Amino acid sequence: MLPKLIQAKNTIDFVYELTFDTQEDMRHKVFDFARDNELKILQLHQKHKNLEEIFRNITA
Repeated sequence: MLPKLIQAKNTIDFVYELTFDTQEDMRHKVFDFARDNELKILQLHQKHKNLEEIFRNITA
């Protein structure tokens, strides 16, 4: 399992959005996890929440 992973959501077909409880760039850990489990990664992006998303999470 990936450390600090909160959510793994399948957005479209084989496209997944992973949410972590950290500000640390977790792409290297995701890559290592995929390699160790014989999974293929075609693209890997880091996405930050904008202020509106953060506000909604806090006030929900």
